[in-house]
Amino acid sequence: MSDIVLGPPEEFVALPANIELEGYPYYLIWERSRYRLLPRTCPRALLARRSGAGTSFQWLHPEAEPFAVLVADGMLKARRMGL
Repeated sequence: MSDIVLGPPEEFVALPANIELEGYPYYLIWERSRYRLLPRTCPRALLARRSGAGTSFQWLHPEAEPFAVLVADGMLKARRMGL
């Protein structure tokens, strides 16, 4: 399966950014030194924890995160994870 090109990282200065992949809406976020995609339509899939250091997210179900985000050839790309 090929990667889905999201665009160059410079286009995503304001995060979270709204992204649509395969007809489903996601937020692109930067957390723990990496990009992640969070589904916008299933709030029960993740648990947000807020602290003085900001907001962190923990998945309640590991299969809820279907894409990995990587930087390759100067572009952000989404890769479907194997379940």
